[in-house]
Amino acid sequence: MPARDSRYSRVSDLRLLPDVRGDFQHTLVEGERLDHLASAYYRDPRRWWRICDANPEFLSPLDLVGAGPLRTLRVELRAGVALGPLAATLRREPGVARVGFAADPASDRVAALVTYNRVLLDEEAVLALLGSARDRSQPPQAPGRAGKQITVPPDSVR
Repeated sequence: MPARDSRYSRVSDLRLLPDVRGDFQHTLVEGERLDHLASAYYRDPRRWWRICDANPEFLSPLDLVGAGPLRTLRVELRAGVALGPLAATLRREPGVARVGFAADPASDRVAALVTYNRVLLDEEAVLALLGSARDRSQPPQAPGRAGKQITVPPDSVR
C-alpha cells in the first residue's frame, strides 16, 4: 500500500449554489456571527448557509461578517515618502496580500492600504514594516464590515 501523501485531502462533491434572492437587508454590527443572525431570522442557528447563499460575492462565510483571515489596514504616511520602495518592502513580506495607496487631493496626504493575512501577521507587525514612513499623529484604521448591508433571504426551504 503506498504511503499517503499529506499534501492532498479528500473532498466531497461540490454543492451548486441555488438561486437565492431576498429583498431584506441587514446592517452588520461589529462582532456579529452568522449562526446568531440565522437564529434571529430563522429561529435555527444551523440555517446560516441560507444567508451565505444569498450573498455569493463573498467566498467565505467568515468574509461575509468581516471575520475572515484577510484584513486591510489604512495608515496615513508622512509627506515625501518614496512609495515605490515602500511598496516593494511590504510586498516582500510573507503575509502581505496587497499594497495600495490612496491620495487625498484636498490635503495632499497619502495613505497606505495594506491587506494582510491575520494568521501570519498582526497589526503591530504591519505598522513595524511601515516604520518611519508612517505619520504617527494619525491612528491606523481598519475598515471592517460593520455598517455594511447583507441580504437575508426569506426562509423558504424547510
